[in-house]
Amino acid sequence: MTPLPEDTLTARAVAAMRAAVKNVVEDHRRRGKPLVLWRNGKIVREMPAASPSIREAETSYNTEAQMDDHED
Repeated sequence: MTPLPEDTLTARAVAAMRAAVKNVVEDHRRRGKPLVLWRNGKIVREMPAASPSIREAETSYNTEAQMDDHED
């Protein structure tokens, strides 16, 4: 199977989610409000740092396996 192009619906959805998280973190930082996060099985409140240090962990979204399941 050929690799998926970068401009797939999945790639655009992931980019939109990352942009949304970045905007929320920036808004909370600007207003001095804590972020509510899930850490080690518990809910925690954490103030965003002056620099954007809270971000999604690096994750590989494997859409190839999902695509292979749907091929005829």
